[in-house]
Amino acid sequence: MFYYLYDLYFNHLDSLRIFSYVTFRALMAGLTSMLVTFWFGHKIIDFLYGLKFRESVRDDGPKSHEIKKGTPTMGGLLIIGSLLISVLLWGNLKNPNVILLSVFSLSFSVLGFADDYMKSVKKIKGGMRARTKFILSILISFIFCILFFIIQERLVKLVRSLFNLLIYFFLLSKDP
Repeated sequence: MFYYLYDLYFNHLDSLRIFSYVTFRALMAGLTSMLVTFWFGHKIIDFLYGLKFRESVRDDGPKSHEIKKGTPTMGGLLIIGSLLISVLLWGNLKNPNVILLSVFSLSFSVLGFADDYMKSVKKIKGGMRARTKFILSILISFIFCILFFIIQERLVKLVRSLFNLLIYFFLLSKDP
């Protein structure tokens, strides 16, 4: 959002040119994610605790795991939420790679949510089967790779076309 505001309204101001730099936006996105986590983390944990989304621990497990008993699960909601807020605020949403990586992250968080939901709400011991998680992870990754290569191939074709057009332009524009 800030990138577009700069691009639309403030690109003539040299003092705000910093918004066009990827390094600045990446730093600010990291800080934004951290602040969102600090501000909303405790509230989200309390909310999940109130909904009884809690970790269950096996009785035959190690004694050190008993500390986790009653810990709210679905903490990935906080992580993906802060990531998506940062991307929306600081990312260049015209870049297809940004959109693709956001969707990729979101799809894995949906997989994690489904696993935690099965554990916490449906009370299915262990949640989603490991084989199912593995197959779905491979499927999501495969789809991501295909889309990534399609996007990159289109980008390469576009650059080649523009380069060829530029060469023809310079060849035709020369005086005989």
